[in-house]
Amino acid sequence: MRRWMSIPIGLWLMSGGLIFGSPQAVSEPSRARVSGRVLSTEGKPLSRAVVVAQRREGSAMFQAKTDRSGRYMLEVEPGTYLIRAEKGGYVTSFYSVEGVSSEPTPVTVEAGKSVTIDLRLARGGVITGRIVDEDGEPLVGAFVMAERKQEAPVFGLLSQQTATTDDRGIYRIYGLPSGRYYVSARVMERQVVRISTGAVAMSQEGTATYYPGVSSRQQAAEVEVVEGAETTGIDFKIVAERERALISGVVRKQESGEPVPGASVIAYSPESPSLTARAMTDEQGRYELKGLTPGTYRVQASVLTPLYEDYAQPLPQEVTVENEPIEVNFELERAAEISGRILTEDGRVPENVVRFMPSLRVKGAERGIGVAAMPRVDAQGNFTLKRVPSGTFLLNIFLADSPYFLRAVLHEDREITSEGITVHPGERVSDVVIVLSDAGATVRGRVLAGEAETPLPNAVVQLVPIDFAKRFAEKRALDARSVVSDQQGGYELKGIPPGKYYLLVLQKRPTFRRPEEMLEFLTARVAQLPVLDLKAREVKRLDVRPTVKE
Repeated sequence: MRRWMSIPIGLWLMSGGLIFGSPQAVSEPSRARVSGRVLSTEGKPLSRAVVVAQRREGSAMFQAKTDRSGRYMLEVEPGTYLIRAEKGGYVTSFYSVEGVSSEPTPVTVEAGKSVTIDLRLARGGVITGRIVDEDGEPLVGAFVMAERKQEAPVFGLLSQQTATTDDRGIYRIYGLPSGRYYVSARVMERQVVRISTGAVAMSQEGTATYYPGVSSRQQAAEVEVVEGAETTGIDFKIVAERERALISGVVRKQESGEPVPGASVIAYSPESPSLTARAMTDEQGRYELKGLTPGTYRVQASVLTPLYEDYAQPLPQEVTVENEPIEVNFELERAAEISGRILTEDGRVPENVVRFMPSLRVKGAERGIGVAAMPRVDAQGNFTLKRVPSGTFLLNIFLADSPYFLRAVLHEDREITSEGITVHPGERVSDVVIVLSDAGATVRGRVLAGEAETPLPNAVVQLVPIDFAKRFAEKRALDARSVVSDQQGGYELKGIPPGKYYLLVLQKRPTFRRPEEMLEFLTARVAQLPVLDLKAREVKRLDVRPTVKE
């Protein structure tokens, strides 16, 4: 770091260079209070329900249990939260302003004040049935999954729930929200595989069979579930594994060629990341993904056992399969590691730095290709990214609900924000500095409905850089800022880099399956959007109304 401190880096650095400071002492803020009751949909108080208040863009979480009268009380830091209640056998419920949106409504609480939030839980639906093997015998210990069919993700609702069959082959999946589901079952067997250090027992999964006894989800029948009701008789027989696999391959160690048994390999559609097929490698490191139809898939291999903790998770491979099988192989390489510090432009450790999460994205790849790099950040701003594969990566950082934005990434006195950082197998890259700026602008106000002064909760307020089309073309991060208005229509966007932005205000958040869909959406609407020119540290008070007709 000494070389970089002695070299002029540019006007964006504060005079005097980067000085490694200590964490700043921050006084404990006054608390706020959230209280209320949790009731069933019939109005019955629910005891032992868990109520959670969690920042939508951060890690701060507070929780409490209800008493016998269904009452709860949470002492929280001032801020904006999503509040949910959950109880076994019931469908998890987020607070939402009735009649406005089906999505959760953010709740803002101020220091020294209290907010009353009541929640109602519906008893979940149930799917139950019996699984038998090819000979009609009860299948014991089978892994059964109910996967919810949905055109777009529903915030807060799990898309999958699971159960295991008992000694009669019977399963029961409960606590399901209303909807249509695909039900599948897999045989789970324990097998002993030999590795370089000896032999270990691992679970081996069979190919999924879907209700009513077919080998792919495209052929499966949908099961309708109603909250509070039990759907019975969802019985089916496991299909014999006779079909060929459209995708197969081997997972090996790069350095020795030694096979890797017990690795998990999955395939999913890039447009819909729900699981399509899954397999585990055998003693020779081979796997077969069955039950697939022709199409485009991302294939990903992972090894979670401690035996391979020194190896990186391979990057996913995207392949297109037609009628002929293809082979997709993976090599486990020694994991690299990236470490350094997170500091402000004047060398201070940012407030609440432990909430910030550095991340890696493959340079030049689609925005969806990230790296599972196990980030860790301590109170002094030191960070580590472990189990990094080889390659060239752009380093970014999730800043939660903070007043900062990413100013630059430095390595060995050189800025690598756009260039990226190249790592090799087993390499330890240190002396990386993530420089944050607190000179961002703030935009706050209320969202109002139409021409009236009525507050509009659950509206989406978004700032999109005016050069978004160029960013898409260059496969750079869009760096759009968005927030959902709270129970009083209030919103606040902070830590915005100075510059020009299109302002979008929508009554509901659009869903995009591909980045190109978002580009088309924005391009078609820019003519009707106002432009904000934000200066450093500017605080703009702006009441807004929906800018896009839906």
